[in-house]
Amino acid sequence: MKSLIYRAHTELFLLREKIRDLPRNKSGAAMIEYSILIGLITAAVIATIVLVGTKVTNAWTTLNSNMATGGMT
Repeated sequence: MKSLIYRAHTELFLLREKIRDLPRNKSGAAMIEYSILIGLITAAVIATIVLVGTKVTNAWTTLNSNMATGGMT
């Protein structure tokens, strides 16, 4: 019985220490910041691919039509 009470007391003490350390623990906040940063970078890469892809498609279309007609403009 004493060991059960001692174990419960120890577990409560450890839980209280973990709760007390939560404001000092910055790893969760850093993970959220990195996730937001990765999302922003991904959005920028997708936007760049869409913009560049449109220009490349237009250039290839122009080149293809110029080669088909036999003239370069």
